[in-house]
Amino acid sequence: EVRFSNDGVNYSSPVVYSTSQPWVLTTGDAEKTVYVKFKDNAGNWSNPVSSNIILDTIAPQATINVEYLPDGKAKVSFTASDSGSGIGKIYFSVDGSKPVIPYGGQPLTIPSSCIIKYYSKDLAGNQGSAQSREIKIARINSTSPDLPVFGSCANPITITGSGFGVQQGRGKVLFDGNIEANVTHWSDTEIIINFGKVTGDLEHGFSFGTIINPDIKIPHTLTVISDFGARSQSSSFSFHPDMMC
Repeated sequence: EVRFSNDGVNYSSPVVYSTSQPWVLTTGDAEKTVYVKFKDNAGNWSNPVSSNIILDTIAPQATINVEYLPDGKAKVSFTASDSGSGIGKIYFSVDGSKPVIPYGGQPLTIPSSCIIKYYSKDLAGNQGSAQSREIKIARINSTSPDLPVFGSCANPITITGSGFGVQQGRGKVLFDGNIEANVTHWSDTEIIINFGKVTGDLEHGFSFGTIINPDIKIPHTLTVISDFGARSQSSSFSFHPDMMC
């Protein structure tokens, strides 16, 4: 026969010995100690034998970390926390499907917009609920008027693409990476900017709205920084005399 205890003092009634027995632990997730005594055929009870068991019924929580990079991509990593047995694995997918790819611990480089799903599982087998995160990568498809010919006054310029975000918020458009354009319209797929009139001449340089005397001989760019922090840069272009008013 055998009998069990959760505290080493108060033991259960003896039951017939078998290699496995059901036993109710004390309530609450924590490390538990179970004590057991064995009785031989002569009626002698053994000294108690104990074993530690981690009771873990709470699912872990996974977290996604997203960093938008200057090259127009996103860096994604995952972390998870568990108060019981510890984290076993984190699983993810990058196409919105069921997460089945085990995360190896190194950041992922995401080149285009997608939906990432992910969850974690602890060492006790508890599985957290799957979560999702939409990654928006800003992409400029075209500008109108087409670059490099803006039109005589470059007013206004429409930028079409994807992943710009739906709120202007932190989003902005930069000329040559540092001069901010005036945004008059912003949506996830279209941005309208207004630099004002282009004036000047080839000999003395020219003014482009608030941009004073940019070098007409070097290529320039427009950069969209989305509401999420993602960047997309237009093809380089140069100014032409017929762009001036």
